Amino acid sequence: MTNARTRFRGKLILLLLLLVAAVTSCSKTATGPSEPLSASLSSQPLRLDPCTAVPPDQLSAVGLEVRIPNHYNGPFSEPNLKFAGCLVRYMSNPDVEFYLQATNITSDYLQATLAKSRTFHQVKIGTHDATLATPHGSPGECMLLVSMSDYRLLLDGSFPNKSCDLATDIATKLIGVPQLQ
Repeated sequence: MTNARTRFRGKLILLLLLLVAAVTSCSKTATGPSEPLSASLSSQPLRLDPCTAVPPDQLSAVGLEVRIPNHYNGPFSEPNLKFAGCLVRYMSNPDVEFYLQATNITSDYLQATLAKSRTFHQVKIGTHDATLATPHGSPGECMLLVSMSDYRLLLDGSFPNKSCDLATDIATKLIGVPQLQ
């Protein structure tokens, strides 16, 4: 009888251990959705600030003027995000201001984070892949993320004529500036 009890207890303990292992593995998968967002950020350090890497005369040649250096007020809260840049003004239209930033955001992260509030389009800026994000119901509000060789260039702001054409035109000019390569 003692032998039977010992085997029964052994089987019961084994069953409980298996049950605990199953519950533990299920709870790990349930908390997983936040991990891919962090994993999709670029791990490379930002090597430049586009507002200081490009001399003012070259920014001016592209039609831009730095308004507020070292500044970005965007819709992101992830602590591992990196931004380096400024608020710029488009000199041909003083009402057009937007953020010009180097960032570690990837297209996947951008789309996963803002999927509920934005529409996304994949575009080409010269030979560079880019993602254009526009808020639902707010034409002219544009977030353009251009994949450069080792960072992403972000243009984020309001553009005239309820269109993002000016954002893509400015980005096309910017990618030709040697300091941003």
